Amino acid sequence: MKPVNQTKFGMEEGNCFEACLASIFECDIGDIPVFKGSLWFSDLQEWLYTKELYYIEIEARTFCDLSIKGYHIINGDSPRLNCQHSVVGYNCKMIHNPHPDKSFFKGEPKT
Repeated sequence: MKPVNQTKFGMEEGNCFEACLASIFECDIGDIPVFKGSLWFSDLQEWLYTKELYYIEIEARTFCDLSIKGYHIINGDSPRLNCQHSVVGYNCKMIHNPHPDKSFFKGEPKT
């Protein structure tokens, strides 16, 4: 994992999710497609399919109970805006927040 920080901020423009993917794939954020709009999930799945991967969402507590190992993305409520924020996790622990202020979530992680 190579920490990559987000380069865009705000509810509509923010790219924390793409920064998390770039961190996990150890590439530049510009190498990650932008996943926005109503088709973001299917676009993400199509992109991951080319890497023989698949994105699933699991409730955070359930994920930890399953003892799944490796890198993953953790989502929760942003401490700055009324929206979701994404960070990188490893073995169910938050290890990299792509936002410069490094504050993880308001409350508990969601997925």
